[in-house]
Amino acid sequence: MNCIKVGITGGIGSGKSTICKIFSCLNVPVFSSDIVSKSILESDKIARQQIKIAFGDNSYLESGLINKKYLGELVFSNKEKLKVLESISHPAVNRAFQQWLIEIPENTNYILKEAAILIETSKYKELDKLIVVTSPISLRIERVLKRENISEQQIIDRIKMQLSDEEKLKFADYSITNDVKSRIIDQVIRIHHSILEL
Repeated sequence: MNCIKVGITGGIGSGKSTICKIFSCLNVPVFSSDIVSKSILESDKIARQQIKIAFGDNSYLESGLINKKYLGELVFSNKEKLKVLESISHPAVNRAFQQWLIEIPENTNYILKEAAILIETSKYKELDKLIVVTSPISLRIERVLKRENISEQQIIDRIKMQLSDEEKLKFADYSITNDVKSRIIDQVIRIHHSILEL
């Protein structure tokens, strides 16, 4: 696969998913590590077993879906437990990404790999370029409160576990400001054309 591999990252609630949808509208294939990770933890028998051993049967709801609230409370307040979860999910996500790359059409100019902790895991080093999405913390908290059944303190705990926007920007080739003032479509199109020129 000879196309350019671009990472896109940002803290919880920064709006990565929305921005990825805009790139998708420009016919850019997007691999969402967070969605794939959740799917693997629900469908992969070995991963399910490992999660239950590490975190208990409450890790899954009766429906078989991952208990995000329970797991989140455990791992986002404890770095060691977070490392255990990542040691189970990350290798499986990486295998899924490699398989996904094989299926990308040959004439693809570039792909996006979206993940919240591309920098923290050093996975950005395996990619050609990196986009960092930034957003004010108050707005990030507001967004997550609307979409997830967790408390404001839990969101703050998750934010603390990730690098700050300022630290992330040190690694960025491109950045997108996702606040109420900046036009994200214009920023995406500008980056899109810049990557195509590579």
